[in-house]
Parts: sequence; C-alpha cells; structure tokens
Amino acid sequence: MQFIARIQDGRIEMSPATQGLYENFLRRIKTGADVTVEVKRVGRNKTVQQCRTHWGLVIGTIREQFRHRGMDLATLLNSPTIPDGLEVPADVIQAILYATCNDVGPNGERKTLSRMDTIEASAFFDKCRTYAASAWDVQIPDPDPAWKQ
Repeated sequence: MQFIARIQDGRIEMSPATQGLYENFLRRIKTGADVTVEVKRVGRNKTVQQCRTHWGLVIGTIREQFRHRGMDLATLLNSPTIPDGLEVPADVIQAILYATCNDVGPNGERKTLSRMDTIEASAFFDKCRTYAASAWDVQIPDPDPAWKQ
C-alpha cells in the first residue's frame, strides 16, 4: 500500500485523511508481523528538454567524435566478424549507456529514460557524460544551464 506524505523537519507528515487511512491499514496487520517500509522521494517526470539533451547532445556528440576518429562498429565492439567501416548506430551507443550507466532496480531490471523522473534522468545524464569521458575520451559539452529543471 502506498501513502503520499511530506518530510517536514525530518519527520513524515500526512494529511489528516491520509493519516487515518494509514492507521486503519496498520490496524489490519497482525501484531508482531514483519513489514517493509519504503520511503521514496517523489520526482516529476523528466522533461522533453532532458530527453532532447540526452539523445541529441550525448549520443550526437559521441557519434560525431566516433566519425571524426574513424571509430567504426567493429572496433567499438572488438568484433572480427563485423565488417570494417560500419558507422556506430545510435541504438548501439544507447544500449551501451543503459548497460553501463543505469541503476538496476530491485528485480535486476534497468530503467529506460522514458520511465525516469527528472532526478533520475539528471543522474543518468551525468553518468553518461562521465562514462563517455573515461571509456572513449569523449567530452560531452555542458547543456543549456536550465536542463536539470
């Protein structure tokens, strides 16, 4: 069961109606039963600007640098079976970034950008920038200063 609350001075506060529902729910649980309590910060859905920043700036910059350096798909994937000279597709870069920069959920699933809120999308973008710099020596420029809003 989920209950919406606010943190105020380090304490959880609920509206009177929610507090009543919460207490009624707890009364239905047998005394001594073990329960799990999860507190999760509620964030807004990511913005269109964040999606454009990620796909346009991150993947666009990586592909541009790969083209400039002559990095092809066979070299990136270290595969002798892929023909030389094939450009690295955006979806391959996307798959690599999801596999290396994304947090894993409790059941081992990875969250895609479309399911991230603004906080998660911002963190994912930062991890992608760091990975591109360390793995491929690709510097992703700073986006618009308001991109995290």
